[in-house]
Amino acid sequence: MIYFDNAATSWPKPPGVAEAMVHFIDDVGANRGRSAHRLAVESGRIVYGAREAVAELFKASDPLRVVFGHNVTEALNLALRGLLHAGDHVVTSSMEHNSMMRPLRALEEQGVELTVVQCSPEGLLDPAGVEAAVQSMKKLNRDAAHLIQQVGANACTDITGFALLGHGYEMAEKSGVRLRFHVEQLPFVEGAVQYADEWLFPGGTCKNEQAYEHKVHFAPTIPEEMQQLLYTPETSGGLLVALPADRLTRLTGLFADEGRPCWIVGEVTEGEGVEVA
Repeated sequence: MIYFDNAATSWPKPPGVAEAMVHFIDDVGANRGRSAHRLAVESGRIVYGAREAVAELFKASDPLRVVFGHNVTEALNLALRGLLHAGDHVVTSSMEHNSMMRPLRALEEQGVELTVVQCSPEGLLDPAGVEAAVQSMKKLNRDAAHLIQQVGANACTDITGFALLGHGYEMAEKSGVRLRFHVEQLPFVEGAVQYADEWLFPGGTCKNEQAYEHKVHFAPTIPEEMQQLLYTPETSGGLLVALPADRLTRLTGLFADEGRPCWIVGEVTEGEGVEVA
């Protein structure tokens, strides 16, 4: 038999594991920290020795900061829920185990922004895709917002969890107009179109589609995978701004002068909802 389930439970165990357990059961057996008798002290010494060994392995300065969990699932939840807060960003891969992905999805609902970099059907992760996701998250919209304020806009929103189509619809609905996007003019993070071609999308894509599909009209020429891509949530996207046509040249000039990217992705028309042409 060839055993492949070590990610769940390692086997066979090294001989020292069984030897240590037999020694503790036969020769010690007491609870650490509950009494001051010899066996309880020995139990505490064994546990502290384990802490020291783990601290040395991970180059931790204080063994007392080593926390033992019941299993890896509990340990991951302790780490994730202890470190992450609303507004934090996480980049992970689509190959993560449920013990990692489910807590992250739960934290996403509590305000933690999540980027899932898709892997190929063979389970391979393109480092360029990770780098593109990280660089996109590191770009702040503060400078872009300052340039927009110099020109003056009718409406502006950031593109995050509800994706381009969701945030675009909210802008259109509140303004009583229709937004028309031209798909060939839309910018995408490196690797995004390739992932879409392979039908690799994060779970939030389906939620966005269910929420906004009745408010969005796609031209018949837009392939289904591209439609899904436009429903894909952003961790930290750019700004979508609507402004009068006579201010467009000045705005693009300001962005060019500052060396910042700016794309003309569509126009505002009469009507309601969102159109993708």
